[in-house]
Amino acid sequence: MPASKSLRPLLFGLLLTLPATLSANPNLPSLGDSASGIISLQQESRLGDTWARLLRGRAKQLEDPIVYSYLEDLLWKLAAHSQLQQHELQLITLDNPTLNAFAVPGGIIGVHGGLLLTAEAEDELASVLAHELAHLSQRHFAMQIEEERRNRPFMLAALLGSILVAAAADGQAGAAAITSTLGASEMARLSFSRQNEQEADRLGMITLTETGIDPTAMPRMFSRLQRSMRFYGDRPPEFLLTHPVTQSRIADSMNRAAQLPAPAPADSSPDFAIARTRLQVHYAERPEAMLTRYESALQDADDGPNRYGLALSAAAAGQYARALSTLDGLDETWRNNLYVRISRAEILQQAGRNQEALDDLNRLNRLYPGTFAVQKPWH
Repeated sequence: MPASKSLRPLLFGLLLTLPATLSANPNLPSLGDSASGIISLQQESRLGDTWARLLRGRAKQLEDPIVYSYLEDLLWKLAAHSQLQQHELQLITLDNPTLNAFAVPGGIIGVHGGLLLTAEAEDELASVLAHELAHLSQRHFAMQIEEERRNRPFMLAALLGSILVAAAADGQAGAAAITSTLGASEMARLSFSRQNEQEADRLGMITLTETGIDPTAMPRMFSRLQRSMRFYGDRPPEFLLTHPVTQSRIADSMNRAAQLPAPAPADSSPDFAIARTRLQVHYAERPEAMLTRYESALQDADDGPNRYGLALSAAAAGQYARALSTLDGLDETWRNNLYVRISRAEILQQAGRNQEALDDLNRLNRLYPGTFAVQKPWH
């Protein structure tokens, strides 16, 4: 049964529990007002939990403990400096190489694996997450529901269903689902969406600054997305359909970023490169091709990302001894990185050296007790 059809009866039931005054009050809420007459934060939380359970049952999850742990740490780092009233977040990582990220009421942040393939620096990735956090903090979803509710009943359930399809399906199917749901006045909807996007851009850049991240990362990411459009033709990724990037939007974000204080340069961490490299190898059609690619890259730049990529590619190709020796050849900063040490245990396990892998994980568990990325490989 299609996801949108099976989802709607459940969400209709939830919607019927909302107060009757919801559809009677046409006024938009004060931003962040939990007592507004649209949807309370508690109701958003219940709907978000239901939506998250349904999505997890219908879309393939990205079960990489290192990537998940990295994204979750970055998300919470940003959330601490955002305007969220309720710091209750759920991160969902989808095993999908397309570019997409989305926010759903109740503190749900979804990320496709392809987002890390598109971003070329951590601050660019952070700019997307900060933008989505701003959508949550300003309750743009509830505001859009109220705007659409004037024209169509049960819009909340229908729109949640269409977002589920968009998240789980390819860009074309997702675009069709959202388009069919959001009929009414198309020009008014687009205008309303632009206002939300501008506000999310502005607040997202403030969050970046408060977190110590360069706010110019957002217009830089926008420019990268705009340049990528020519490669997609008539099948752009879902993110570019729901977050259209125009030259005026890029210029506006550049102007706003220029007015914000530039944070002091921070020490770089290998974590972003590690997470991104893992996904590059994960989505490669042929491990041997990636192995050749990293061998060539090492000749131009003998650095941590290329050596780590060579090690993962060698392991994917079944060359475990080479993979382990390549990891051991990393410089001290990389070799002592938690994610690299977990990667070494993973490769030992893949090579059938289970006791050695278990010993490594035991040592890491004593050093980093309760850490998700350390715990997950055990199960």
